[in-house]
Amino acid sequence: MLAALTLSGCGGGDGPSGPTIVRRTDNVTGNLVRFGFERRDLTTNAAGPVNATLDWNSAGNDHDIFVTSTSCTSIDDAIANRGACVTIVRADSATTKPERVTYQTSANSTTRIWVYNDGPFSDSYRLAIEYPVSQ
Repeated sequence: MLAALTLSGCGGGDGPSGPTIVRRTDNVTGNLVRFGFERRDLTTNAAGPVNATLDWNSAGNDHDIFVTSTSCTSIDDAIANRGACVTIVRADSATTKPERVTYQTSANSTTRIWVYNDGPFSDSYRLAIEYPVSQ
């Protein structure tokens, strides 16, 4: 009788079906001098799309976003997609405001997100990164 009770509880469909995947958004702000950059590593514990939107104050300026592997340590290499840099996706239009990128991430992976001011003067920026989270 005990064996029958134990077996009836396995795989009966009433238990948990696995982790729930939700979306989280991190908002980052900063100020970049002309040709200045900042980088941020993003580690995700779930697979799915990552959406990053970069906006800045002045329409007369130009900011860009690059997503690379974490082996990339130089903004110059990220821009040129050379050396240790593997560029996953980039948004570097001289006229698009805001810049947007979307890419797929896998569970337990880390990517490096670069924000670069390619414009004629210093400017503040806002970066929103939306990504999957397993709960």
